[in-house]
Amino acid sequence: LAEDQAHLTYALNFAETYGKLVGKEYVARLDFEESIQNVAVYKAAIEADLAAIEKAKIQLGYTEIHAPIQGYVGVRKHDPGNYVDAAEDVALT
Repeated sequence: LAEDQAHLTYALNFAETYGKLVGKEYVARLDFEESIQNVAVYKAAIEADLAAIEKAKIQLGYTEIHAPIQGYVGVRKHDPGNYVDAAEDVALT
């Protein structure tokens, strides 16, 4: 994310500079349009990075099991930190 944000800042500065130069015909119009497209590319990359971060936060939420009540319900079959497979045909409690 930080890398793409730095690229976006650079692309914005580059597009702004080319915007000033293209009016005076010091740079080609195609180069200016390419710099504008680079800005859009890096904005999309930042949105993708933010979505990946949000996805990771959601997936991290599935790593813990929270009971709606406190207390003991029976014999403990698993200790904290044990690997529990979804395909197991054994109840957690």
